[in-house]
Amino acid sequence: MLAAVDPYAPINGISLERYAELGAELDGITGASEQAAKVASLGVNPADFEAARQGWTARMQDMSLMGQVAMKYMPLYNAALAARKGVASMTFEDYVQVSAGIQVFGYEGAMNHFKLSMGDWTTISAHWQTELTKDPMNLAVRRNQLQEQEASRMRGGGAPRPVQVTRSAPGAAGAMNVMGGGSALIVGRAVLVQWSDGNRYPGTIMQVTPTHAQVVFPNGQGQWIETRFLTPA
Repeated sequence: MLAAVDPYAPINGISLERYAELGAELDGITGASEQAAKVASLGVNPADFEAARQGWTARMQDMSLMGQVAMKYMPLYNAALAARKGVASMTFEDYVQVSAGIQVFGYEGAMNHFKLSMGDWTTISAHWQTELTKDPMNLAVRRNQLQEQEASRMRGGGAPRPVQVTRSAPGAAGAMNVMGGGSALIVGRAVLVQWSDGNRYPGTIMQVTPTHAQVVFPNGQGQWIETRFLTPA
């Protein structure tokens, strides 16, 4: 019998912790050659990093692991971002504006227009998704109404409203706050799904959009569900 492969074993010498640190270093760098140059400057062979990227991504998406690798990775990545750049945040109104922009222009188009990196938006949306789950009858309803209004306005030719990102000072304190705080609806998070029969069923988030999450249930079946029906387990 073959021995089970350790899902947390380093890939080409790159541990999950190191992969998270490298991911934070690459935040905002989108070109393949620029990314290769950056990891090389950090003492990592670009070929090894690419192998690690493919390998860790495959493990995070491995249905048999039920999101455990992704669940461990996301706090490491967010903490590395906080230590390097500080914790990004924006007001509720600005969060709604960006969410509406994603709805109209697509994720990449909105990120480019609002000059947000993937890491910034991951942190910002995780914070507000947590707040929305705390107040689904008021804040979440207001978000949905405002987002639809803004999306309709922009589809009609209106210009996206400017948004402002604030950032805490980078360093260990910000990283610890991210590591220890919040129960955001992020990839790998265990959740309870409020079903139409009145019961709540356990699952694990595999993908997230501003309004929906792909949840995989213990029987291996997956379904896209509105985040307002999800609460962190």
